[in-house]
Amino acid sequence: GSTMSIREQLYAHEELAEAGELEALPDLAGSRFHDALMDRPGPPQDGPGLERSLARLGLSPHPRVILVVEGETELHYIGTLLTEIGLSRRHLVRLIAQGTSSDWPRQLATYVAPRLGGSIGRRRVLDSMPTALVVAMDAEGDWKTPRQQSRNLARMQRIVRDQVVAQGSTLTPDELDTLVKVRTWGEFTFEVANFTDDELEVGLREVARRHKLADPDDPNVAVNLRSAIVHVRQNKLDIKVVFDRMQWAVHKMTLAEELAPVLVAKLDHDQSDPDHVHPPAIQLVFDVHGLVQRLSGGGFSLETEDPPSEDPP
Repeated sequence: GSTMSIREQLYAHEELAEAGELEALPDLAGSRFHDALMDRPGPPQDGPGLERSLARLGLSPHPRVILVVEGETELHYIGTLLTEIGLSRRHLVRLIAQGTSSDWPRQLATYVAPRLGGSIGRRRVLDSMPTALVVAMDAEGDWKTPRQQSRNLARMQRIVRDQVVAQGSTLTPDELDTLVKVRTWGEFTFEVANFTDDELEVGLREVARRHKLADPDDPNVAVNLRSAIVHVRQNKLDIKVVFDRMQWAVHKMTLAEELAPVLVAKLDHDQSDPDHVHPPAIQLVFDVHGLVQRLSGGGFSLETEDPPSEDPP
């Protein structure tokens, strides 16, 4: 029989969940992010709470994942992929562009810190469904080296941890790694990391043709274009350098509009190939899908730092 692609499997899961045939429950083995439905015979003693009830109906203002990308073109690429795998609904994934503010990820770390509600024994129930923060950037500027990336991650995780400690609970390193993640596209910028030179050349030729920038069939244009693409990859530069070298006065978004369907097609790569490695953008959206599933469900709680007193003072 035929095998379903990852995208088809994700669509099927989403459709069955919406029809009430399946319910996504987090895999929380070994984690103190606890689903009370797994080991309690009835509902929590303090009731489901408005936030948790709204979340189960898809009406909560708190998404499962906030995904921060660098700019307009990444917003277009990743937004297109999320739509293709059924994660375009804002209560599941909130996709935003960092823009020019380097403070945004740290500000968002405060937003995603779990908000604790009532107590059940030694546990504190979360007032709302957990939200994870995923920051995906080019490896440049403040995110250039692994050391800088680790430092930024540690800063954001410390903000989340301190917010929880202030509420009388704690988070383990594994829980922090679930709630705050930092990703890059590897050693290259987005387009170079996710497309081959041939794919980039086809896309750029179409940009030139559509916008009447040059005759892409002119042998000199073709040679210069290929040379510019090779130069960008060898020197790990942004794809806009190709536009500069070719003296084409258009925005990178024109290329994103051409290449987004190429990236979407990579969702359906034959998974039977054991040597296949997903482009980093594809792996990111698959990982975000898994994170959404893990953080969906109900009854999340955390342990308190100290046992509650039997008789309040």
